Amino acid sequence: SYRPEGWVQHGMEKATRMRPLAEKYGLSMLQFASIWNLSHPAVESVVPTFVQEAHDGARPIEDKIREYAKLPNVRFTPEEVAQVAAIGDNTGCMTLKGASKRHAVSERPDEWPMRPELLELAGRYGLTSEW
Repeated sequence: SYRPEGWVQHGMEKATRMRPLAEKYGLSMLQFASIWNLSHPAVESVVPTFVQEAHDGARPIEDKIREYAKLPNVRFTPEEVAQVAAIGDNTGCMTLKGASKRHAVSERPDEWPMRPELLELAGRYGLTSEW
């Protein structure tokens, strides 16, 4: 899928800022991501997608599964969840797909103007209309 230039590097910078929290709990970054998801009240389980990367030094997928199997039974505090959410906030980092109030002309076939019923649906889930 499309990502603008510098997107991966920007994401790695964010991951670096999250690493101290992972270290506080003795978590790998795979475990960190899972615990962050599990720290939300509505989340009961997490099933990550394991990918075998094709480059020199890539970890075997079996190693990743063994690492995940050692996931500790800890949860982040609400303050820690908010801290990670603030670091990971990507608002405005790239043109969004889907319905948007900023839509004027289709740059892509998967982009369309905002409709009142979509705004109503977004409001039910606490989403603002400013995207």
